[in-house]
Amino acid sequence: MPFSSAEFLYSIGPGGDFPADGRVEWLIAGRSNVGKSSLINALTNRRELARVSSTPGRTRALIFFLINDSFYLVDPPGYGYARLSKTERQSFAKLLDRYLSADYNPRRALLLADGRHAPMESDLNAAHWLSSRGLEYRLVLTKIDEVKPRERKARVQAMADAFALSPEHIYCTSARTKEGVDELCRAITTQTAALARRK
Repeated sequence: MPFSSAEFLYSIGPGGDFPADGRVEWLIAGRSNVGKSSLINALTNRRELARVSSTPGRTRALIFFLINDSFYLVDPPGYGYARLSKTERQSFAKLLDRYLSADYNPRRALLLADGRHAPMESDLNAAHWLSSRGLEYRLVLTKIDEVKPRERKARVQAMADAFALSPEHIYCTSARTKEGVDELCRAITTQTAALARRK
């Protein structure tokens, strides 16, 4: 089932202070048009918790949503949006680097990739970037309802090979049909509890 409670808590831009309350954080990384906001809304069963824009690249800060009063979903600026200026892209990169350098709270990441397409270079670069900063991630394929059922196993295996992941670490989801949402909620909840016990 979707998370029982969710609320917007912080919008943190360059120079802002990150939470230091010990709660587990899940960074939701992905391209600007991959459906991050739609997936967050599906996970929380809140249609407008995260704003869904017809224009990609609107997020300008790290958005913190408090889930079940126990952990955060963190929505950063999406990558790969060509209309952003070089200065904006550099500013976002610095913000994320500063965020990942702060070690107040335990963290994991969900890396979202469009399930309709073969692995994109920008997604592979994002995976490398997360790993190089010591952030463990799970791969989430979005818009999977638009992939024919007979093609999905091959698509998941191709993604597993490209990202050097076990297929068990890949989640197939659709914000529109809610496919895979319950499974992803359970995985996040289970891993959050395990991280919290390690503190």
